[in-house]
Amino acid sequence: MKFEERVLNESYKLTEMETEIVDYIQKNLQEIDHFKIQQLAKQFYTVPNTITRLSHKLGYSGFSELKHVIKYEQEEKIDLKNKSQQILFRNLDLIDNQREAIVAEMMCKAKQIQFVACGSSANIIQISVNNFYKVDHKSYFSTNINELKENLTGSKSDLYFLVSDTENDSAIICLAKLIKQKKLPIVSLTHAQKNPLANLADQRLFCFTQVQKIVDDDKSQIIVDQTPLMIIMNSLFQTYVQKLGKVLQKV
Repeated sequence: MKFEERVLNESYKLTEMETEIVDYIQKNLQEIDHFKIQQLAKQFYTVPNTITRLSHKLGYSGFSELKHVIKYEQEEKIDLKNKSQQILFRNLDLIDNQREAIVAEMMCKAKQIQFVACGSSANIIQISVNNFYKVDHKSYFSTNINELKENLTGSKSDLYFLVSDTENDSAIICLAKLIKQKKLPIVSLTHAQKNPLANLADQRLFCFTQVQKIVDDDKSQIIVDQTPLMIIMNSLFQTYVQKLGKVLQKV
């Protein structure tokens, strides 16, 4: 998982000062090799241990590894032969047990869970929702955003789980804003980058999706790999089942 993805994935754990330090690092990635932990701490009127704790939160052994990995990422040339494996591992890294437990708890407390997805991600999410429904019969799936807008209630016991594999899905973002106005809880699942839908959510889940283009006879089609969505949804499902005190057995 790259530095930017680590920051996004762990952002809910960071303090205000840690966020400021991260922002500074992101603006100066090309100079990371010249950073000294004492100088960086002094710049933010803190102590080196603050930088070390931040490094640990982001999954590094310390500031030295953080610098080394970022430098490597700036120079990295992706081996196309192993690209599928890299995408798989990046998504496994995005699984956060602490945040999954929070989302699972929200789902347990909800009277009804409304999953929403459109476009290429809809079929995959519907398959996942079918599994959630079998557990406690309160998970539902819809692609009809207009109908959801019309029937949007103010029941605080409802949870909305919004999924988008594109950066700016205007229809789902519009729905999220209406849900937010009614002060209802939202969980989002989006691509691992800053985006409007994640900003509106109470809890944010991320996956790293791969967008490709097939060109044939001067025509092109966009292909989005949906495997990452399945990885994140299946991991959440396992956590949810455990939270309910139920057991999954091999058949």
